[in-house]
Amino acid sequence: MRVRYLLAGAALVILGAILQIVWLGLCFGTIIVGVVLLIFAPLILFFPFTAMIIPGSALILAAIKPPQNRSQRQYKRDDVIDVEVVG
Repeated sequence: MRVRYLLAGAALVILGAILQIVWLGLCFGTIIVGVVLLIFAPLILFFPFTAMIIPGSALILAAIKPPQNRSQRQYKRDDVIDVEVVG
């Protein structure tokens, strides 16, 4: 089951890279759109890659280190934050 997450995450990252190349080709193929986006909205130029790398990275992380159950967690004394109320 972990292999599925790893493959799905890698596929999303690769898909994001391919979509990014196509998107940049489309934007800069029509020179006016590319220049306008570059000047007024540069973050839109990287949208396809960022939209795919976030869920892809999450799936890869889930494949590498699956979430633990609450009973499996081991807390140490240093994990607890002490708060003092002054007033």
